[in-house]
Amino acid sequence: MRTIKLDLKDRKLLFELDQNCRQSLTKLGRKIGLSKNVVAYRLKCLEETGIIESYYPVIDASKLGYFSVRIYLFLQYVTPELSQEIKNYFIAQPNVWWCAYCEGSTDVALIIWVKDIDQFYNFWQETLANYGNHFKDQYVHLYNKLFHYYYEYLVHKKHKELAPLITGGTSSQIPLDAIDRTILQELHTDARKPIVAMAKNIGCSAIQVKHRMKKLLREGIIKGFRLNLNLGLLDTVFVKVDLRLRDHTHLPKILGYIQQNPRLVYVNKAIGLGDIEVEFHFDHVNQLHDAMTDIKKKFPGMIRYYTYFLVKKTTKKSTVPV
Repeated sequence: MRTIKLDLKDRKLLFELDQNCRQSLTKLGRKIGLSKNVVAYRLKCLEETGIIESYYPVIDASKLGYFSVRIYLFLQYVTPELSQEIKNYFIAQPNVWWCAYCEGSTDVALIIWVKDIDQFYNFWQETLANYGNHFKDQYVHLYNKLFHYYYEYLVHKKHKELAPLITGGTSSQIPLDAIDRTILQELHTDARKPIVAMAKNIGCSAIQVKHRMKKLLREGIIKGFRLNLNLGLLDTVFVKVDLRLRDHTHLPKILGYIQQNPRLVYVNKAIGLGDIEVEFHFDHVNQLHDAMTDIKKKFPGMIRYYTYFLVKKTTKKSTVPV
């Protein structure tokens, strides 16, 4: 795959968009030190080359009564055609909000939204009826919280400086009407879409849309607005790491140390796999091993072992619960 080298101005632009992709060109220009027209040109280039794949809202589905279940699969007896069929099956399921093909300790990873255990059970029984013979191993985990870290490595930060966005961990259910849901769908399509354009599509005034969006932010349903990057074009690998500890009481200080790594992009709080579950963007896999070696030196004898896999291709990423 071809790769693209970015200069510091492009990296700063991506970093600012990752913090809030709805910022105006003028505001972005002030932060980066470029004119509005130059920002517009650079942004267009980043979009047309495919480095920026899309813009999306970070939505806390737990505020809408959903919780997440994660599944890791090891496949067996699959041809390329059958592998594609399984992928298409998961993509077509409305409750699957993230699905990826992986390399390493997992072949397929997916996360689904459900409102109760029965809903998940029915989904999984149907899946097993269709493809269970091709699952060598399957691991099911319950999500509690997900910490979304900004891409500070883009601007060569040595340590994390920005607080993460946090989703999950609540059992409340905030009611949404049809307009609220349509606004979320509009943002899912393009989180940079102007309010006027959304209002036209929805059939209400721009003022109404603006007030509704403020309410969704205030209630914590919308946590932020970010961008999806084509990591392949940036010659970057997406790595999920699971660490098992010798003594669980050491978890806070070990996790606190890991959270200073500017390459960290997610921390998963889940039930059923590692004591610490973290995700990184690295330039190459050797950076992962260097990071793990550093952690072991910092906390000698405290790490039992770690496993990891590479997220090779994300086939589905939805932000709005069904």
